Amino acid sequence: MIRKTVTRNQPKTKSAAPGREIYKSDRVIHMGTQGGKITASLYRCVNAIILSTQHHVQSRYDTLEEFEAAHGDTILNIEVPFKNFADYMGWKSNNRKKAIEAIQLLESLKVKWDIIHEDDENAVDVGFLSFVPKARVVDGMMQFSLTPDVRRELLNIDKNPQAHLNLMIANAAWSDKYTALLYEKCTLELTNNSVAFELSIDQLRSLFNIEYTLEAGERKYKYPQFRELKRNVISKAVDNINKTEILDFYIEVTPIGKPVRAVHFAIMKKRRSESQMPMLEVNTRKQLLNALQGSMLMESVLQHFAVQDFDDLTDYQVFYTEYCLNTLNEKLDAGGVKNVFQYFMTILRSNEKAFAVRWIQIEKQLKNQARQVHIEREQRRHQVSTEVHKKYRDEVYRDFIATVDVDKLDRLHQQAVEKIIAHNPGARFKRMANSDTSLPVHQQLDWTHPINVGMFKEYVLDHLIPDKLSQKQINKRIEEQLVKK
Repeated sequence: MIRKTVTRNQPKTKSAAPGREIYKSDRVIHMGTQGGKITASLYRCVNAIILSTQHHVQSRYDTLEEFEAAHGDTILNIEVPFKNFADYMGWKSNNRKKAIEAIQLLESLKVKWDIIHEDDENAVDVGFLSFVPKARVVDGMMQFSLTPDVRRELLNIDKNPQAHLNLMIANAAWSDKYTALLYEKCTLELTNNSVAFELSIDQLRSLFNIEYTLEAGERKYKYPQFRELKRNVISKAVDNINKTEILDFYIEVTPIGKPVRAVHFAIMKKRRSESQMPMLEVNTRKQLLNALQGSMLMESVLQHFAVQDFDDLTDYQVFYTEYCLNTLNEKLDAGGVKNVFQYFMTILRSNEKAFAVRWIQIEKQLKNQARQVHIEREQRRHQVSTEVHKKYRDEVYRDFIATVDVDKLDRLHQQAVEKIIAHNPGARFKRMANSDTSLPVHQQLDWTHPINVGMFKEYVLDHLIPDKLSQKQINKRIEEQLVKK
């Protein structure tokens, strides 16, 4: 704690703004893949698909119900700038060739929802489904399609239990798939007020998507013995999570039975260390500047480190000065210091060795803080991007509709309905087309209803005037909002 000469100042902390919550249903978190073939890169692709899909829907419709009513049993086609998609994947390298290779594997990915419960008595096994019928990068755009069944699972249309997940952690914090899958499972349990869960060995293999082959209809797993599964998967994933300081929980694991038939996972909340202050480096600089400003001690610090200005001090020099100033204050409390300036210079010259251990701890905190700041910044960017896209699309739509007279609007409604029926021949439109009234379908619709407004808006913006939507303008507005926030 830094104080100005002999007056102590309590540091003021400010909690970070919450990032956008991304959700996955329990069925999606418990997703299995045919042969357990999903790799870490492919797992990140799946998460990026979910992020992109949720962003697409939220930027166009106010509710999932409106979106579902508008799209029905149709294939959903989505385009995302590849740069954004790679960022969603948590791709750190500028060489994105491997990212594209992972994307190309999406078309061959076969999935099964809620696979850890596939042997339950009431489970309905529909087999493995194609995750996406199309996924490719064309002219800098990631293009993918979703079938109605997969789309509904990813959006959790049926409102199954779900977890609010930080996918920026899952996609960026670890290099393997096992840790991320265990992180999602633990987050699901915590979200649903559970602090422990137990899985059989087969359920663990399914949860972790352990590779397997089929021999005479029976699965032969990569790690057939529990000791191999524990050593190569469970222990590594648990150790990774327990060492990740940005998470607020850790895991304790207990094997059950001899031979082991199941594993019990206890999820424990971490106690926040008093030394882990939010915005450690920023707060320390502000407090130190306040303590030194206008005093001879400031001159001592600048002279000792041979810098012209306080802002030129490195992180190490700031924290070392804080350490020395606290040492000086302790001596002043005890009395007997005659020349404060000279004594402080002596402390600065002679305490670097004693400070070395403390600096190792501080450096670790600074790195964890930098990672957390990055994650929160990316979450804010994604949240702002969704909000900006929706507002911008609404604005372009309103400007266009303001130029359309009644007759032209009727023709556009007719064109929209014809395209929608061709793409989505839903029962509602069929009934209207076969009704006794002489009115065409588009004149039977209430165009003030939110579902119909959403359908028409999507038709106008994505098919009629797509050239009016400026990605450059969207990016500019995103940056402006990030500065404001």
